[in-house]
Amino acid sequence: MTLMDLRALAETIPLATDRALVEIVNHSETAAHLADHRAGEGFFRRHWSRLTGADRKRQVQGSQALAAAQRQTVDVVQDLGKQLSFTHLNVALVATRLDELARETEDSGRLARQSMEEVSELAAVVASFMDVTTRRLDSVERRLDAHTARLDTHDTALLELERRQLHSELWQASRDTQDTVLRRWRSHGVYRSLPWPCQVLLLARQLGAGKPGEHESATDDRTWRERLADEALSDAALAGLRGRLGWQEDRLPLAVLLSHVLDELPSADDRLMTAELLGSGVAEKLRPAHTPLALVMARTLERSVHQPGDPVEVVIGQAREDTARECRKPAGLLTVQEFVRWAVDEQADAARAARRLLADGLPPGRPGVPVLPRHANGFGSRPLPDAKPVQGSG
Repeated sequence: MTLMDLRALAETIPLATDRALVEIVNHSETAAHLADHRAGEGFFRRHWSRLTGADRKRQVQGSQALAAAQRQTVDVVQDLGKQLSFTHLNVALVATRLDELARETEDSGRLARQSMEEVSELAAVVASFMDVTTRRLDSVERRLDAHTARLDTHDTALLELERRQLHSELWQASRDTQDTVLRRWRSHGVYRSLPWPCQVLLLARQLGAGKPGEHESATDDRTWRERLADEALSDAALAGLRGRLGWQEDRLPLAVLLSHVLDELPSADDRLMTAELLGSGVAEKLRPAHTPLALVMARTLERSVHQPGDPVEVVIGQAREDTARECRKPAGLLTVQEFVRWAVDEQADAARAARRLLADGLPPGRPGVPVLPRHANGFGSRPLPDAKPVQGSG
């Protein structure tokens, strides 16, 4: 093994160098033993060794061992010296680099501290900016809230103005419609071919289903009812009717009034036409709910046509029984004022109830067709508001 092999081996096995030093010492021990052996030989042994060459051989071996030990010692010392020089160089380089790193670290620390101070200052500036921005945003938000409140107020005011405008338009349309209907009734003979009680009922039905009833549903203004009642009670034709029927301040039995209707309509076609105008023969979903006065007149006219051979009293009695089954409070004894106001109110309330049901929505599966459920009182599923009951029976 050469010195280079020893160095390569020492890189992977560090104890090889120690073992080499031991081996050098071992060579020295070998040389010492050879010298001791020669010193201990006797005279003849030494001469014999000279003669045989053993002495010379041992001398050479000792010299070789000593020389090898010295040479190896010198090589190891030189190698260690070279390594030590290399180590000193590395140590110097490392020390220099460490000094540089220390200075760089100190500079970096100083820069880091400076950066931290700058970052802190920047953070303070950003925080101040954010605070100012937040205050401005809060101010803007408060202004927006104020504007929103103002807009809500304006919207409410606009809605109120629109509502008032709508009500005003409805009121004007209601007045115009009622003026037109009453003028045509007074001056142009509208409904005049029918009995006077039927005229009142049909006028009330027409106005209740028209603009006056629409205005009442929107505003709860019932002025049109009072006006119609006043117009009917001041009608010139009523004076002659009251005289013929004896219908002054006392209450008139309903049977007498129905008999008068039959007398005024002798034709079967006229009776059926009037009954249908009063709501007979129309599906429940296509008309307002039946009302007592209109229903009893319609039933009387129908039965008189379908039962021409029956006496008037029988026809009227059966018609009143039909009405009693369908309406909770059929009409009885009535004064003129009670008849007119009842006729107007029942038609107006029926139209108003129909509008309320339509406003509640249509039932599923029946598009375009409103449902008007039946009720024991004959006015639909809800009791009619502000109904004016009339006492008495006929």
